Amino acid sequence: RDAELAVAICKGSCKAMSLFSAKAESLIMMDETATQFRLYQPGMSISTSTKNANVSAGAAKLAAAAVSASLRTKAQAHNITLLDLIVRLYDLTKRIPEDTTDESSNKNVISISGQDSSVAVIAQKQKAIQPALRNLESLVDLILGDYLAAAAKALEAVLARMHRENFSSGDPSSTQYVNISLDSDVADDREDVIESSAYMDTFGDAVSVLCREHLDKLPNQHTIVQRLRQRLLCRVIVLFLRNVCMIRPLDSKGRLRLVRDLTLFEEAILPLAPSCRQEKTDELANLFEELRSLRKLLMINPAYENENALKSYRELVYTKKTRLSSVLLLIFASAPPELRSPHDQLRMSPERFGEWMDKALFSSFTNFCFCSSRITFTTRPVADVS
Repeated sequence: RDAELAVAICKGSCKAMSLFSAKAESLIMMDETATQFRLYQPGMSISTSTKNANVSAGAAKLAAAAVSASLRTKAQAHNITLLDLIVRLYDLTKRIPEDTTDESSNKNVISISGQDSSVAVIAQKQKAIQPALRNLESLVDLILGDYLAAAAKALEAVLARMHRENFSSGDPSSTQYVNISLDSDVADDREDVIESSAYMDTFGDAVSVLCREHLDKLPNQHTIVQRLRQRLLCRVIVLFLRNVCMIRPLDSKGRLRLVRDLTLFEEAILPLAPSCRQEKTDELANLFEELRSLRKLLMINPAYENENALKSYRELVYTKKTRLSSVLLLIFASAPPELRSPHDQLRMSPERFGEWMDKALFSSFTNFCFCSSRITFTTRPVADVS
């Protein structure tokens, strides 16, 4: 029958694509330059102003060298060219069942016997091509997995510069919280008079370089690439949240600066995954919600003897999908100096502590979130917990 012949052809095509996948895998360049990113170099921040006549020749050369260092390598360009071919084949393969079973089309029409419906035939074809699609997906992950993981690592190095900045004036009287409710606009009003941190300016430049020289050159029209870019965005948000929650010492002015930084960060990261403007994965949506919750958590004193403030804190912690790791690390930021932070206790830098968390708790690039399970609400008072 024609339907059985169509399914047999799909299986034959699947075998041919398996051979293609094996050949394509052997062509992927896996040397160290394939995951090399230099998103920040001294002088990069002035690269956009080299057209100004007042810029010295030395500064212009420094800026040019910084831009040159940020360009993608030959190995990266080779792999992305191969990636473009793979995702095109993936999309064409995925459309085979529907395209070859469309009775209204004048081309590639396959007649179906009386007892076989077009829906059933499409389902059989989809089952037949699944191995080929999985092989192609594995190739895409092989190329982009390490590539985007290295990009996230490069951005983390820029974000880690926040630990070199001072978020405390040293005035004991300035360590008090600014207490607000969930509906208060105090934080938003004060953001306008607080300057952003230096690391955020550098981070914005780094994101621009990454998008211009790397991400914008990917085959972004394909859904599978858009999905992986959202995974990159998830990873960058987790790294940022982790570093923010480890900052110590932290006074009220420092908190206001961080609130401002959180707002700027949310705007700066959108180019990493433009598709998230239309549709977000559940994990990405939760992380964006946590970003906004953290802005409020930074402004609320959990020990403040005000029922409204305590209610606001509980609501943020229990119902706003705040990860347990963020809450725990943020508690240490408010602790007295005698209580050392986890990374200090382990004698690690914040960057090294983050690597330790990844290695200890995650097994792959897809498992982004430390303690990814959310805090579950309990009606039992804290004092009753043994």
